[in-house]
Amino acid sequence: MHGLHGLYQEHTNQCAMSSTLHTNIQVLGQTQDLVDLQRILLRGTTKLSDQAQQNMTRWAVYNAASLLRQYGKEYEALVEAMKRGAPVDECIAAIESA
Repeated sequence: MHGLHGLYQEHTNQCAMSSTLHTNIQVLGQTQDLVDLQRILLRGTTKLSDQAQQNMTRWAVYNAASLLRQYGKEYEALVEAMKRGAPVDECIAAIESA
């Protein structure tokens, strides 16, 4: 029984570390997305005030989250296809069939 408990505890620890790593990668990805958005906003011919930039960022994040909620099945199908290294036509088919 001690062996199973140890194995379970090791598995639990690995899952926790994997989850933490995934969260950290997501945060890094989101941060990079915000940096990219900032670069785009700064390249515009019409300069936005700090408040306008923040509002634009909030709007973009809200809309992205809304789209992911609305098309969650399609997004998950795309993620799975991309994990398999599927070509673009298969990725499109995955989205369309979700």
